[in-house]
Amino acid sequence: MAGLTPEGLVIKRYSEILEEKRARAVSRFLDLVGPNDTVDTSDSSTLGRLIALSIPGEADLWEAAQEVYSAFDPNAAYGVALDNLVALGGIERFQESFSTVQAVFTGDAGTFISQGSTVRATTTSTN
Repeated sequence: MAGLTPEGLVIKRYSEILEEKRARAVSRFLDLVGPNDTVDTSDSSTLGRLIALSIPGEADLWEAAQEVYSAFDPNAAYGVALDNLVALGGIERFQESFSTVQAVFTGDAGTFISQGSTVRATTTSTN
């Protein structure tokens, strides 16, 4: 179930929205087809294409909701949202600075990682 849950915010992904809208279209238009026919919501049908028109905007709204939700989490907020969040505690965050880290990379053998590459932490999604 998407939305605010006891575990936090769960957003709908593009594929989930598409599946939901297709199922809703089938139930809405089922009375317009014959008893042995089906409602075609595939990507190549007119109805399927109409359904696909609204999905990117709805997916963007779910992602915006995630950004707003994360803005109140000190471990997920960044930029101005983090500045505003720490100001509630009467503190300022340090200015950014360079750091070094020892990291273990997994992937295809022979893949070259050039010096100065930016990496993202899998636990916090920060660079």
